[in-house]
Amino acid sequence: MRLAPFVMLVAASAITNAPAALATPSARLVYSRTAGASSCPDEEALRKAVAARVGYDPFFPWASQTVVVLVSREHDAFAASVSVVDSEGVSRGTRHLSSMQVECGELFDTAALAISIALDALVPAEAPPVPSPPAEPAPSAPPTPPPEPSPERPAPLSPAHPAKPSTTSRPTYFAGGDLLASHGSAPSLAIGGVLFTGVRAGLFSLALELSAEAPASTRLTGDTVTSWLYAGSLVPCAHYGITALCAEGAFGSLQGESSALGSVSKHTLFAAAGGRAGVEWKLTNALSARLHIDLLRNLAPTTLAIGSETWSAPSLIVSGGAGIVVHFP
Repeated sequence: MRLAPFVMLVAASAITNAPAALATPSARLVYSRTAGASSCPDEEALRKAVAARVGYDPFFPWASQTVVVLVSREHDAFAASVSVVDSEGVSRGTRHLSSMQVECGELFDTAALAISIALDALVPAEAPPVPSPPAEPAPSAPPTPPPEPSPERPAPLSPAHPAKPSTTSRPTYFAGGDLLASHGSAPSLAIGGVLFTGVRAGLFSLALELSAEAPASTRLTGDTVTSWLYAGSLVPCAHYGITALCAEGAFGSLQGESSALGSVSKHTLFAAAGGRAGVEWKLTNALSARLHIDLLRNLAPTTLAIGSETWSAPSLIVSGGAGIVVHFP
């Protein structure tokens, strides 16, 4: 029976390597995403991201510890919570993460790093060996200062002091177009269009808009008076969720003419200032739909005359727009 020495050798190797195997942390993984965060990577991608950091796949269904990860999207921000639960169902720590980025990749990488750090904390500490008394007194050495924590690694999970969500984000850019209906800038309801571009950082944005209205007409003393508008606007906004409140300043040129014999086209200065209320819904990570209502005070009201009849522009201009916004990373 030559197998006996081989079996004994394997058994001795297993006993010798048992402490190293027990020192390798493992856990069960429970991963979920809300409907708003469906664009985030799936569970398999998270397993691979953690394995790449710790050097092995640490997730097993029979492990005594459980790592619970929930990814969601609220108020235009991705959020994630990472919790460690022991074999008795008691939470041993939770870390909350957030990102204002349009894509989920940055938050996903941070969550994988937080999980790898939490797994490191699960390794049981080995009892230090009892030192034998020295034969001779050795000269004392200066104490070694503790290593400085790495600024790039998040702190370990702590149930007493959960991490606060990050509120900073880098600027993103956007552009798009609106269909516009306006009352008060012309003798009758005017229809036009707007092209815009801008930048957003956190809860604030600044946009430049260029608008043009189609000719709008009314009749005075049997003749027709017509006007049309070209203007540029500067629009700073504050956002909360899907809503936005903005200030608006507009400057441009109002063109006018009449059908009366001998009349000629003329243009006058157009200037207005006021505010805007709007809403914006995300359709995809890069595309949104928006609606807004503008209320402007006409700073240079125009008067168009035919003979003894005149049309004077009102002091208030009310307009509404609907359009599409394209977001750029």
